[in-house]
Amino acid sequence: MASIENQNYYNVSTQEWMRYEKEFDKILRECIDGTLKKVLGEATSTIILYHIGNDSLSEGIEFFAEALERILGTGAYILEWAILKELYSCIELKIEEKPNYKFADYVKEARTTWFTEKTQKENNTGNRENKKLTFSSRKST
Repeated sequence: MASIENQNYYNVSTQEWMRYEKEFDKILRECIDGTLKKVLGEATSTIILYHIGNDSLSEGIEFFAEALERILGTGAYILEWAILKELYSCIELKIEEKPNYKFADYVKEARTTWFTEKTQKENNTGNRENKKLTFSSRKST
């Protein structure tokens, strides 16, 4: 989860912040589940998620990545990269390999970029709606 201090940076209410958190976490979970099933099959992905723990993401993305690496060893890298490609595709971002970046770093970067774009888009939409309301209220008086 992104830190609550970032809420002020994005200039959003606590309610909006929690909604963004839940929405991103849902997207991330769906990408992880979908990729595991696609790459490993239904049964194997169920076994891996059972051993990692279904709530492992609530412990943090680092915990999830470490657990995946403990189970799959160096093979976790291939699965992590497939999950990242799916995640970045789902949120319409381009992924670029970066030196010294780990799975968790990419997920954090995706979350930050997604939050920024989401809040900017919603703020711009809100500003346009406010201008329309202001204009129409002047018109009617």
